[in-house]
Amino acid sequence: MISEALEFLKRASYGKHRIVSTGDLTELQIAEAQASGLMYVDPDSMLGWVLLPWELRTRKDAMRESDFWQKQREFCDVDGCVMRYEREHGHAQTTV
Repeated sequence: MISEALEFLKRASYGKHRIVSTGDLTELQIAEAQASGLMYVDPDSMLGWVLLPWELRTRKDAMRESDFWQKQREFCDVDGCVMRYEREHGHAQTTV
């Protein structure tokens, strides 16, 4: 039991995947992970975990990304000169 969990964690440490709770995935993503041997279910808690490739997104990722860009738009509305400076010069202005 412990060796299975450690093996799962070792596979995640190679950097090609990240560990994601099955609660954040679609049924299709869970089925693909099971078929590929990229899923671990803890026998005591029955919680499932998947090794998800970094290039694949979850609904939670999409929501976080949307929130990030919304905050960026709000920042631009408040201080549009910063974004204009970045577009014109390719980097943010630094102050000391």
